[in-house]
Amino acid sequence: MTSAPQAVIDALPLPAVMIRRDERIEGANEAALRLLGEGIRGRHFITALRQPALLDVIEATLRDGTPRQSRYLTNDGRQDTTFRVSCRPLPLADGMGALVVFE
Repeated sequence: MTSAPQAVIDALPLPAVMIRRDERIEGANEAALRLLGEGIRGRHFITALRQPALLDVIEATLRDGTPRQSRYLTNDGRQDTTFRVSCRPLPLADGMGALVVFE
């Protein structure tokens, strides 16, 4: 059975990940797995995202619950792509986490 937060992430049409208070990636939708890699669930978000400006935004949102935005730069081998990233606080069973959405 899919958890309620995971069901919401799965319904989003954009790549999205859910990060727990302990800074581990709790969930990711298929679009996020294609963008960031299949093995990101359960990993510390720093090892999966690896871009300092985005990491700072996530850490700050986890710390104080304030929504923030950043950018995520990637290259699929053919072209560079820049995503606008929204990071929002997300209440989870174990405390406040973060929802990170790539647009």
